[in-house]
Amino acid sequence: MMHAPALILVGPSGVGKNTVAEILLGAKDSPFSYSRSLTTRDPRGTYADEYLYVSEQEFLSRVQAGKMLEYTLYGGNYYGTPMSEVERSHSEGKIPLMILDINGVESIRRDHPSLPIFAVYLYADPAQIRDRLQARDLGDGCEENRKRIARRLENNREDFRSLADGRLHLFDAFVENLCADAAAREVLSIFEERRLLSAQEAITMRDYFLRAVNFEF
Repeated sequence: MMHAPALILVGPSGVGKNTVAEILLGAKDSPFSYSRSLTTRDPRGTYADEYLYVSEQEFLSRVQAGKMLEYTLYGGNYYGTPMSEVERSHSEGKIPLMILDINGVESIRRDHPSLPIFAVYLYADPAQIRDRLQARDLGDGCEENRKRIARRLENNREDFRSLADGRLHLFDAFVENLCADAAAREVLSIFEERRLLSAQEAITMRDYFLRAVNFEF
């Protein structure tokens, strides 16, 4: 049986990916099931339930056995998407919903070309992204929090640069997140219609990312 494509949400830190995903998953009769990531990091924070926790040995054995859709090493820990999560969603009659980065989408398209995916990049005005990160992560304003925000903003800039330089083709659609509820409705509409990025939209998005690269955070 052919399954609907897995829905993948990508976007810069602070754009609201988790909020949009929660709306899509929490809607009445939602067709989606969240595809959890596998990681070797310790459980912590409010997002602990988003992960499956394993040892480094177990993680690497899954990689060697070809049981991972994609994976990466970040901050000394491995993160990735196990095939078992996609299979679980399909067995439940649901569509897998993943939150990945650009490299994850590229890896799946390259290494698993037979897996149907529909990748949506969420974006927002760079100033709004900065303000959201500061409101969410600044806390007591300590220096460590400021450094963490600065690192995330610089990582965002690198993403914008890579998109402007030729990685727009990895995505089927781009959705601006001005309001999470509206963005979720737009994502669902685009996904259901399989509405693909037009040539003019691609030009518009490249211009946006070129401007975003030069934004003074």
